[in-house]
Amino acid sequence: MVDVLDTLTKEKLAEFLGREANPTGAGQPYLHIKQPNFPQYRFEWHPQTRKVYLARMNVKPVVGEIIAEHVETHGHAFGAVQTWLRGYHEGRAPDIAKPHLEG
Repeated sequence: MVDVLDTLTKEKLAEFLGREANPTGAGQPYLHIKQPNFPQYRFEWHPQTRKVYLARMNVKPVVGEIIAEHVETHGHAFGAVQTWLRGYHEGRAPDIAKPHLEG
């Protein structure tokens, strides 16, 4: 078989194939996303599974609920948490009209 890749391309390909799949995970099993205004909730991004979990700290036993999947970076995870919190705020204001949510 004829080798069609030059040396530099082979090296870069080997680097690419050997990279960490989620570099912003920094090799950690999960990343805790802190929201000081909401101590009753704990948010975690698990880079290996690419999922963001919510744990309600005032409920026993503490169980993680998936709030987002296919989350590639910590930035996307933070965005997923912010989106969940916007929905949380929306749901806490039942007396305000929400025409954007009406079908």
